Amino acid sequence: YVVVALYNLNEVPQTVDLRLDQLGFGSEEPCLVYEFWNERYVGTRRTRVCVHVPGESVQVLRIVAASNGPTLLGTDMHVLMGEMDVEDFAYDPVSMLCTVTATRPPGNRGMVFIHAPETLRVEPDGLHVARDGHDNALIIGVPLDFRDTNRVTRQIQFAAVDAPLDMNQQDLA
Repeated sequence: YVVVALYNLNEVPQTVDLRLDQLGFGSEEPCLVYEFWNERYVGTRRTRVCVHVPGESVQVLRIVAASNGPTLLGTDMHVLMGEMDVEDFAYDPVSMLCTVTATRPPGNRGMVFIHAPETLRVEPDGLHVARDGHDNALIIGVPLDFRDTNRVTRQIQFAAVDAPLDMNQQDLA
């Protein structure tokens, strides 16, 4: 993954067009994009990311190659979204168990954000789960409580989806 900070020191908003191949990703390789300050999943991109940067502000993006399993999108604990706070992130496709270990000073709280493809589901107990309407993926916020420790491990059990939802045919009104 890469973390990119886009600074706009002018008063006028700017649009920045990032080519993913210039950031080290393969041509047409699907990448997941997450924005730190607004804790927002930008989406899956293949060749470029177009970002609106308001005047006198910054956008910080974490861009990671997509996978067939859960993928770490980022955290709300450090601007590098995983570099300083995530000690381990692993997914076992056989047991469908995802394990994340993070560090933070005792007494703090934080959140890890995970992307899961439409082929997976998760029990939402204690998790913040949303479905992305563009690629039907799950965006999962995993709360971490460092009340009495500086190291927390959470396990998230996934299961296969029999048939992914067709969001274009859903009548949610």
